[in-house]
Amino acid sequence: MSGRAGGLAKRFGHFVADVYHRAGDDNIFFLASGLAFGSLLAAIPYLLLLVFVASLVLGPYVGPAAAENEVLLALWRILPVSSPTVIETVRDSINQIISSAGSIGLIGGILFVWFSTRLFGALRTALNQVFDLQDTRGIVRGKIDDMQMVVVSTMLLSINIAVSSTMNVLGDRGIRFLAEVGLRAGSPQRIFAFLTAFMFVFVMFLLIYKYVPARRLPWRTAVIAALFAAATFELLKMGFSWWVSNYADYSAVFFAFATLVVLVIATYYASILFVLGGEVAQVYEVRRKLRRQREFFG
Repeated sequence: MSGRAGGLAKRFGHFVADVYHRAGDDNIFFLASGLAFGSLLAAIPYLLLLVFVASLVLGPYVGPAAAENEVLLALWRILPVSSPTVIETVRDSINQIISSAGSIGLIGGILFVWFSTRLFGALRTALNQVFDLQDTRGIVRGKIDDMQMVVVSTMLLSINIAVSSTMNVLGDRGIRFLAEVGLRAGSPQRIFAFLTAFMFVFVMFLLIYKYVPARRLPWRTAVIAALFAAATFELLKMGFSWWVSNYADYSAVFFAFATLVVLVIATYYASILFVLGGEVAQVYEVRRKLRRQREFFG
């Protein structure tokens, strides 16, 4: 048993070493910087587009105010820092942005789609580097594909928000029922909220890894990358939020720019984890293929 455990530990060590060397060869810190910049650059137009589409989907059923609130709840699931202080500060700014979303119009919607393509362009460039893919499409074709990704992802997120809203309503009714019969539902509610947030992030990463690169990855590779990225992303949120809430006196250093600086830093580290998830999946896939070749020729 000890020999088997030692063998597993040795293979794990080799795996970590391979990931470390590949990450260095691909210069993941540079890739993460570009990805973070692209994400921040496209954040506001993409958010406005999402609010506009989600309001069209949910507005007739729950009203505009409730639709905007559901979009904000979805945003908190993918925000790389969940500190109450940061969230409340960001909420005020986002509410001001959302208040203008109703006047987007056709031309504004097309412009927001265009500006939002920077996000998927940055994602595709990073993933092509990680998975050693050659993008043979031209600039125009790539831009058209990125616009399609913006439209499709906006629709999928809007549908996800509608489904999550329905589940939250059903969950609240179940919690009220438990309270009426004298049962406490605090822990199950927190577990349900955590699992919902994790699945939201996991599915988002899975679709990005699968469909954004120049060539569609195998589902196995995409799932491994998404699991690693989603798990480490949740750990980043908890750790970063704990540090910000308990130890970081960032407002004394950055003053009025404190929240912006925290979000930029958190986005950068989240981008590192996203790229590292791809590296983990790529190393796993390469080692699996080598193992199968040795079995075939051995």
